[in-house]
This record gives sequence, C-alpha cells and structure tokens, in this order.
Amino acid sequence: MRNIMKRAWEIYRTLEGDHIAKLSLALKTAWREATIETPEEIIEKLQAQGLRVKRWTKYGNDRIYVSGFHYSKEYYIDLNRMVAVPNRPGTASDIENHLATAGITAVAVA
Repeated sequence: MRNIMKRAWEIYRTLEGDHIAKLSLALKTAWREATIETPEEIIEKLQAQGLRVKRWTKYGNDRIYVSGFHYSKEYYIDLNRMVAVPNRPGTASDIENHLATAGITAVAVA
C-alpha cells in the first residue's frame, strides 16, 4: 500500500489542474499499475496447471500460446490487448476454466 501511495504522489506531481481530480486520477493509475500481472506471472500460473505455455514476440505482437494436454494450440493470450483468443471452436470454456483456476483477472475472453 505504501508503494502505491508513493507512486500516486509521483504521478500527481506530473499532472496539472484541479487538485482533487489530479489526486483521484493519480490514485486510480497507481492502483491499476500495481494490480496488473506481468507476463511472467501469467506464464507461471498457467504452467502450474500442467499446461504447456510459450511466449512469442515478433512483428509488434506479444503473445502467450497455451497448449492443452493433447499439445494442440488451444488459444493464445494477446498481451498487447490483454485478450485471450481461441484457435479452434469449443475452447472458450477451457479458456475460462484455465484463467479462473489460475486466478488471472486481467485477461478477458474474446
């Protein structure tokens, strides 16, 4: 909590305008920064479920490909947009189960 408040004051000092609005925006921004999971944390949580996970970064894309128990690419997580995209029909329920079990809240199913 202390780090969030320190970061909020750093952001506050860079803003201009109404004091209450600046503080509100700074606190929201600092809290959002603190709660976003890093790609490494997402990979660890998915690997803990026994899934095969591989990170791919090329051509401006940053993705995590997730393979299931049959080693077919079930879906990928686009880290730029924080969206999970299924590679084949019928994997939406798998995606929801994997993310819920891992406790990943920053990723939405597309």
